[in-house]
Amino acid sequence: MVACGIQLKRVIQKNILNRLSKMILADEVTPDITITVDYIDDDFVFYQKKTQ
Repeated sequence: MVACGIQLKRVIQKNILNRLSKMILADEVTPDITITVDYIDDDFVFYQKKTQ
């Protein structure tokens, strides 16, 4: 079970955290944005919504 947790952590880091970091560095994300991540057709999709 520990190996599955490590693999999941790597998938999250590679596919979500790295992409979010690049978005932040490129000023594509501001503090008033909420980002939702979905998994569609074997890829992570990021949706941005401006919060009130």
